[in-house]
Amino acid sequence: MTVEHLVEWDVQNLGHLLAGDVSPSEVDEVLQSPTSLRKRIAGGRRKYHGRTLTGRRLSVIVDVLGPNHLRPRTAREVPR
Repeated sequence: MTVEHLVEWDVQNLGHLLAGDVSPSEVDEVLQSPTSLRKRIAGGRRKYHGRTLTGRRLSVIVDVLGPNHLRPRTAREVPR
Protein backbone atom coordinates (compact mmCIF):
# COMPACT_ATOMS: atom_id res chain seq x y z
CA MET A 1 0.00 0.00 0.00
CA THR A 2 1.38 3.40 -0.99
CA VAL A 3 0.80 6.36 1.33
CA GLU A 4 0.42 9.73 -0.38
CA HIS A 5 2.50 12.44 1.30
CA LEU A 6 1.77 16.15 1.32
CA VAL A 7 5.15 17.67 0.44
CA GLU A 8 5.80 21.30 1.35
CA TRP A 9 8.07 23.29 -1.00
CA ASP A 10 9.52 26.78 -0.60
CA VAL A 11 12.40 28.83 -1.99
CA GLN A 12 14.85 27.59 0.63
CA ASN A 13 14.36 23.84 0.23
CA LEU A 14 14.10 24.11 -3.56
CA GLY A 15 17.44 25.93 -3.53
CA HIS A 16 19.09 23.14 -1.53
CA LEU A 17 17.81 20.53 -3.97
CA LEU A 18 18.83 22.36 -7.11
CA ALA A 19 22.30 23.05 -5.67
CA GLY A 20 22.70 19.29 -5.29
CA ASP A 21 21.44 18.62 -8.83
CA VAL A 22 18.26 16.93 -7.57
CA SER A 23 14.82 17.87 -8.90
CA PRO A 24 11.63 18.16 -6.82
CA SER A 25 10.03 15.42 -8.94
CA GLU A 26 12.90 13.04 -8.07
CA VAL A 27 12.37 13.76 -4.36
CA ASP A 28 8.64 13.10 -4.77
CA GLU A 29 9.42 9.77 -6.48
CA VAL A 30 11.60 8.65 -3.56
CA LEU A 31 9.11 9.83 -0.91
CA GLN A 32 6.16 8.13 -2.62
CA SER A 33 7.92 4.85 -3.47
CA PRO A 34 6.83 1.83 -1.43
CA THR A 35 10.38 0.42 -1.79
CA SER A 36 12.17 3.43 -0.24
CA LEU A 37 13.73 2.86 3.17
CA ARG A 38 13.05 5.41 5.87
CA LYS A 39 14.66 6.02 9.22
CA ARG A 40 13.83 8.43 12.04
CA ILE A 41 16.68 10.75 12.87
CA ALA A 42 17.20 13.56 15.39
CA GLY A 43 15.05 16.65 15.56
CA GLY A 44 11.76 15.20 14.29
CA ARG A 45 13.26 14.36 10.91
CA ARG A 46 13.37 11.32 8.67
CA LYS A 47 15.91 10.10 6.18
CA TYR A 48 14.65 8.33 3.05
CA HIS A 49 16.83 6.18 0.79
CA GLY A 50 15.37 5.15 -2.52
CA ARG A 51 15.50 5.15 -6.29
CA THR A 52 13.92 7.49 -8.77
CA LEU A 53 12.01 6.15 -11.75
CA THR A 54 15.21 6.48 -13.80
CA GLY A 55 17.16 4.42 -11.24
CA ARG A 56 19.04 7.26 -9.57
CA ARG A 57 19.74 6.49 -5.88
CA LEU A 58 18.94 9.39 -3.54
CA SER A 59 19.13 10.17 0.15
CA VAL A 60 16.45 12.68 1.21
CA ILE A 61 16.21 14.40 4.61
CA VAL A 62 12.76 15.71 5.57
CA ASP A 63 11.12 17.49 8.49
CA VAL A 64 7.98 15.70 9.65
CA LEU A 65 5.31 18.39 10.05
CA GLY A 66 2.39 16.04 10.69
CA PRO A 67 0.92 12.73 9.60
CA ASN A 68 2.01 12.32 5.96
CA HIS A 69 3.05 16.02 5.83
CA LEU A 70 6.74 16.41 4.94
CA ARG A 71 9.11 19.28 4.16
CA PRO A 72 12.28 18.24 2.33
CA ARG A 73 15.42 19.85 3.77
CA THR A 74 18.01 18.48 1.40
CA ALA A 75 18.69 15.60 -0.97
CA ARG A 76 21.73 14.16 -2.67
CA GLU A 77 22.70 11.31 -4.92
CA VAL A 78 24.13 8.29 -3.13
CA PRO A 79 27.31 6.95 -4.75
CA ARG A 80 27.21 3.32 -5.90
